[in-house]
Amino acid sequence: MPNPTIDRRSKTPLDLQIARLIRSAIFNDALKGGSILPSREELMKQYDVEELVIDKVLERLLKHKLVEAIDQKQYRITSFRSATLMNKKVLTTKDRIEALGLKFSTKDLFMKVMNTSPSLVKAGFSRDEKVLYFRRVYFGDNIPITAMDIYLPLKIFPDAEFVLPKYSTYYTMIREYYQIPIDKSRHILTASLLPKDIADILNYPQDSAGLHSTSTSYSKDGELLEHSVIYTGGELIRLEYNMPRSQLR
Repeated sequence: MPNPTIDRRSKTPLDLQIARLIRSAIFNDALKGGSILPSREELMKQYDVEELVIDKVLERLLKHKLVEAIDQKQYRITSFRSATLMNKKVLTTKDRIEALGLKFSTKDLFMKVMNTSPSLVKAGFSRDEKVLYFRRVYFGDNIPITAMDIYLPLKIFPDAEFVLPKYSTYYTMIREYYQIPIDKSRHILTASLLPKDIADILNYPQDSAGLHSTSTSYSKDGELLEHSVIYTGGELIRLEYNMPRSQLR
């Protein structure tokens, strides 16, 4: 098993740091499915922590079905497979978090009106258009999992700044409050290192691997409804999508 380090000065609890390191080792196949997890004693020695911390680590790994108990002392690495399926529709971050058996919640870090930047013009916004920009953090069991930068055109959603806090997802606001059906969405997913400010928000070490994705959604008339940039840590990286062959591009 790799010998990663933990940051004892970090505000992130030690058990969460260790669980994430083990989770990363599983995702990277450094710990193979079917292999035996090091014993409590070995983990305590490796990370220099008390048994209570390792007990909490094992609770986290068991809850997310990353390990299974062989007996009271031994745990086996399971082959991780998310239950999330995608079938002709875009699953929201809320759907994905709840599919992992976690309690979903969100928090908006800031919200402001701004002019379009060159990158937003490239995404489809008009030059000098006003957009509502906000950063929303998505939590599973009160642990930050995903950070998202979201841009909404004010010409379509003029009072979104006041309406949005009432909804858990902005997709729901668009559909229910503005009654605009989302017809098509374009998603681009890439693996990358988490930017420092995002890694700090998600309580990951700097330069941790993550999933960077962009989403741009349109109405039936082809009008741009939203553009978002999404940063995701290890919890949601491995997802299984089930789509009809005709939907693949």
